[in-house]
Amino acid sequence: SGIVDVLENVDVNTSLVVTEGLFTGLLEEEASMIALFPVPAKDQLTISGLAGEQTPVRVMDATGRLVLRSTLATDRLDVSELPAGAYVIQLFTKQGPVQRSFTKE
Repeated sequence: SGIVDVLENVDVNTSLVVTEGLFTGLLEEEASMIALFPVPAKDQLTISGLAGEQTPVRVMDATGRLVLRSTLATDRLDVSELPAGAYVIQLFTKQGPVQRSFTKE
């Protein structure tokens, strides 16, 4: 996550449980309305649930490298130039960021 916590005065021979979560800033109901199809995608990826807003997007490959950056004016993203593989898309909506995964044939 990039957040660093420092633990001080920890007893020797004790157990420590670290739980990390992902907070998108959206209520789960709102975030669950955003869907991608078809998966796997060929040339176009359709993103439903964006309510017609201009939406900045970033696409990362399986190594976390940024491979596509765009702003959606419609519900479709051109992924024809991406090689086949697994990807993560980040959508920056007015309600907050949403992350989804998809595959490209």
